[in-house]
Amino acid sequence: MVSQLLTELDRAAEHPALVVVAATNRKGSLDPALLRPGRLEQHIEVPDPDELARREILAVHTRETPLGEDVDLDALAASTEGLSGAQLEALVREASVRAVREIATEIDPAAAADRAEDVTVTAAHFAAARDSLAEA
Repeated sequence: MVSQLLTELDRAAEHPALVVVAATNRKGSLDPALLRPGRLEQHIEVPDPDELARREILAVHTRETPLGEDVDLDALAASTEGLSGAQLEALVREASVRAVREIATEIDPAAAADRAEDVTVTAAHFAAARDSLAEA
């Protein structure tokens, strides 16, 4: 696969108006041939989001999530230093799944659709999700 990618990058270099953009979380794992001049030679490191950016990312991913009154996105953003945007998205998803499971275990599966409005994601769901993701 690397050989085919290198061939395509070399072919792309023949077209001056074409720009190839690539992204990775593991630059050290890339084949050095990908990083040589003429291929992926310019590197821009994007650091993990700061607290304000984490707050905005959390706001985007919780926009349509029914949050409990005890959920403080500012506090959550402050407590998630070092997490990437993808990890913050996973945190919200995991907390939401935990809230759904909580309701689902209390009711008959046939009644689940009728209880969808009862799902609320609380600070406890976020705490459990954060612990779960830290273990992974």
